[in-house]
Amino acid sequence: ESLLDLTGNQTVEVSDLVYNPDLTYSFDGSTSGIDCGEVILGDNGPFTVGAWINATTISANSGILSKVVPTQSGSPYGFMCCIHTLGKLAFFNNLGWVYSPDFGLTTNTDYYVNFVYNGDGLLKYYVNGEFVGSSTLGPWPETAGHRIFVGSWYDSSDNYDFDGDISVAQLYNRVLSPDEVKQNFNALRGRYGI
Repeated sequence: ESLLDLTGNQTVEVSDLVYNPDLTYSFDGSTSGIDCGEVILGDNGPFTVGAWINATTISANSGILSKVVPTQSGSPYGFMCCIHTLGKLAFFNNLGWVYSPDFGLTTNTDYYVNFVYNGDGLLKYYVNGEFVGSSTLGPWPETAGHRIFVGSWYDSSDNYDFDGDISVAQLYNRVLSPDEVKQNFNALRGRYGI
């Protein structure tokens, strides 16, 4: 099955998803995913990832959005934005893992999460429009051929697929300001009863 992204410029491929009446996609934690194709951000370039999520179960480092090789067969990795069983946001950039402070992420609850990277080593985390912490990252190179996947990431031995609903997954090739993150949260919070 194919969809057109919001820019109207690129077809994305979906597999094993359920489209719900509340305008979310249900990921099954196993074979579901959205392949958004190749996206170039520039070497260690700034970006913002945002998504509305509602996890049915939380396994270690469940993938929200990743930038990885298309075969899902191993390194080199670009980056992965995930949730972690310890109630945190998790991020991997081919050099290692970093985590947000524990903000008490729970199952069956809607959250708007953001990963905002400034292109110069600082990653900020936001939950429901509020800043919750930051991490320092080492640089990593852009790798030609990496693709954007929603609802999945993997290492050489296993996939780490999201189990639950994801909607309005966003990738910007720039830093969103705190006000812009809050604006995106406020624009849709009523849909989720927040």
